[in-house]
Amino acid sequence: MQIDDWEPFLRTWSAERETAMRALEPSEPPLGWLGFDPAPPERIAALEARLGAPLPPSYRSFLEVTDGWRWAGEFVYLLAPAAEVGPMRELTGHLFEMLSEWEQEDLKEDLDEEEEDEEEDLDDGDEEPYESERWGRTVQISLDGDQTWLMLDPGDVNAAGEWAAYRYSSWSGEGPERHESFADLMYAEFQGFHALRKPDGETRRGLAARVERARADLLAGRAAEAERALEEAREFGYGPATVYLFQIRALRGEHYMLPDARSELAQGDPLLGHAVLPVLAVIAEGDPRPHRPEDPELDGYRRRYRDGVHRAWEDGALERARDLARWGDPEEAWRVLAEEALPRWRPVGDGHVLPVELMADPFLRPLVTSERAARILATPRPGTAVPAGPGPAGPGDPGSLLESGPGPSSRWIGFARGTTPRELALRLGADPDSVGPCLGSTGSGRHSAYEDRDRLGVLHVGVAEDGWSFALEADTGRAEPGGAPFAGVELWRESPAGPVQFRYADPKGRVVWSLTAPPGAPYDPEGPLERGGSEPGLLDAELAAAGLLRADGRVPGRDPGLVAAVARHFGLRPTPGTSRLELLPVLRVPRTPRRPGDACWERS
Repeated sequence: MQIDDWEPFLRTWSAERETAMRALEPSEPPLGWLGFDPAPPERIAALEARLGAPLPPSYRSFLEVTDGWRWAGEFVYLLAPAAEVGPMRELTGHLFEMLSEWEQEDLKEDLDEEEEDEEEDLDDGDEEPYESERWGRTVQISLDGDQTWLMLDPGDVNAAGEWAAYRYSSWSGEGPERHESFADLMYAEFQGFHALRKPDGETRRGLAARVERARADLLAGRAAEAERALEEAREFGYGPATVYLFQIRALRGEHYMLPDARSELAQGDPLLGHAVLPVLAVIAEGDPRPHRPEDPELDGYRRRYRDGVHRAWEDGALERARDLARWGDPEEAWRVLAEEALPRWRPVGDGHVLPVELMADPFLRPLVTSERAARILATPRPGTAVPAGPGPAGPGDPGSLLESGPGPSSRWIGFARGTTPRELALRLGADPDSVGPCLGSTGSGRHSAYEDRDRLGVLHVGVAEDGWSFALEADTGRAEPGGAPFAGVELWRESPAGPVQFRYADPKGRVVWSLTAPPGAPYDPEGPLERGGSEPGLLDAELAAAGLLRADGRVPGRDPGLVAAVARHFGLRPTPGTSRLELLPVLRVPRTPRRPGDACWERS
């Protein structure tokens, strides 16, 4: 709205208010024009003289159309005529006191520890009551309302000469709501009237046309234009805009901004069960609050998500992407999803504009990063492949797998070449039907895989570069002295303070090279480690080049460069998508017990 468009805007407001009231009380006499006669120039000049400043342009042009206004929104019953506008402190003294107290409390919260003296001044009960400079100069422009007031601040002026405008409702539990100008404030009040009453008329028809264009923009990949129009329509309480915004923001993972699409969809709408409820269930799963509100409508979807069986939709390409993600190959899973599965996506109804149901699939949801969500939003739908784009930069570090994510401190990692993660999991005794979504699939620290560690172990698997796969077992004794060596390269950490140890065995399980704590030696978190195996000098050149090989042939076990040196020698590079524990799928495996009496067992 332009500030010189008051006449048609206010005529529309009057007509639509009349329509809304007719629907509620058909027998009530019509209100007609909600305004009054224009304020004559001399009355406006007298007001400016009383205030000691020229009026802001949008408020002046408003008074030139109507000297006051009835029903400015739903909780302001009367805007004052120019002759009755004045300083809030003089018109409503208790309002000045309320706002001063609110500002004082707000200032206390904002004070840093370095400003404790100032805070003590504010708290000193012997001093005079705090008086706000802002509210002391504020001009009150409303006369009657449901404990709601409208105000202008002549001390807060923008480049166009507009004064900041405020709305304050004492019952809201919030402070005054600031707007850039009087015109912005009135437009917000008009939106609030529409959101509550939803009257038929010119405004509603215009909203319907704009939202339909936004829907077309979304399907064409023009999300930025669409989102701006939808956000404004949502402020008017236009339901379809809420449904579209839900899909945009849920796809981007912006749960804190998620509008309530559920309330805008009828029970029979296919979008509700296909996407909205499943997505809300995942958000509920990730809620970190200990006492979360119950929502029985979501319970079934939450169980399906936790069990790893919920699917975004049924399709062969989607199933292949799921299978790749289930078995630790997220980068290839994303490529199949983007280039093969997403072009085959089809909406389940007119209100379905985005494949937001991906965010309820336990294995595919972690693939949709914010950057990839932006690519989906920018791709026309349906029928167009989403650019898979380059994967995350750089290979992963095996050491990060020992340090990242939740769970127990004892961890073992085994790398095997020429085998898939699934084959490796089976080789280690995992139940293939137990594979579940990764630890980071809900955004919370909870995961059912860690709830029964006394009976079953927890195994994670993933792909690495150059044909390697790896498995990580938590809370394990798999690398205990005397145990059967793993055919491949293994590294383990018995506690966060302990050194990382290594062993390399050939396909027949014969140890070729190892770097381990001396057997039977007292626990020493700093090492050193001893070389062993049939070729104990296998890595001497790399270790010496890194300054890790001591004159006595031992190696400092806590040096951060040790894992990197071993990884370089064997070429152990997890892909970027598998380089963090919380990104790996989870399996249950027969627990490998640690020996009671062992020093590390007692410490853990």
